[in-house]
Amino acid sequence: MILDFGDTLETEVQAGVSIDEKTDALVVSIVTLSDAEYITLTGDPYDHLDSEELAQDDLREIHTTGELRIETDDLEDDGHQGRLTAVAVDGEAETAVTSDAYDLER
Repeated sequence: MILDFGDTLETEVQAGVSIDEKTDALVVSIVTLSDAEYITLTGDPYDHLDSEELAQDDLREIHTTGELRIETDDLEDDGHQGRLTAVAVDGEAETAVTSDAYDLER
């Protein structure tokens, strides 16, 4: 393969993230950032967050491994079902590393 000047090879950003749906919560486990600078969570929980314990900023630019739990009580009624997506970010590159539809009990 020959590239002209200015051409780039786009690579996917890698990270180890899982989303586990419990009866009354979503549990996001970030096992490894791999080559990602950080993880951003998008989707219905972000759009419908209504919590004293969690802020939208808590779902953006997550730089560490560990678990994040989004409880039913942290969400408006419209956020109890939908889709949560984890995006790995490295500079300008973004890759959706996992996405899960969910339906939490009210």
